[in-house]
Amino acid sequence: MVVVIVMKCPINLCVRIMNRLEFKRIRFRNFLSYGAKWQDIELRKGLNLVTGKDEDTGKSNGSGKSSLLETISFALFGTIHTDVTQSDIINWKNRKGTEVEVYFTKGKNEYKVYRSLKPNALEIYENDKLIDPPSHVKYYQEQLEEEILGFNKQTFSKIIHSNINSS
Repeated sequence: MVVVIVMKCPINLCVRIMNRLEFKRIRFRNFLSYGAKWQDIELRKGLNLVTGKDEDTGKSNGSGKSSLLETISFALFGTIHTDVTQSDIINWKNRKGTEVEVYFTKGKNEYKVYRSLKPNALEIYENDKLIDPPSHVKYYQEQLEEEILGFNKQTFSKIIHSNINSS
């Protein structure tokens, strides 16, 4: 069993960060072990528990629980927590069309972050309207982290997200 978000910080800091953001939904395909069929996961307020069972083996190992967690990091930051290259994020069988959408609210605003590989894209929507991208994707990423999220990947990794498979 894996908890979608594991807090690793003093409770008052975690509460301040998480009161600002509420993840609502994750959609993805061709991501790590997941194939071309869209996966659509609704997240409920509070704690979300992810369990898995490989239908071929009847075991939970390799059923995609950790991959599901990595979709959030990929959508928000373009990388995942395990030590793989971007080309390894793309489903090995389809070799293209990795797409991840993460939906969340912050205050009264609703956001969707869409990121893809082969073709590469980053789109940020606020209240269903595309935020005009700056001239370089690097500045778009900075805008997402500084103006919308309020934290970077390092903070996300250390405070909010925990990968139980990393040593």
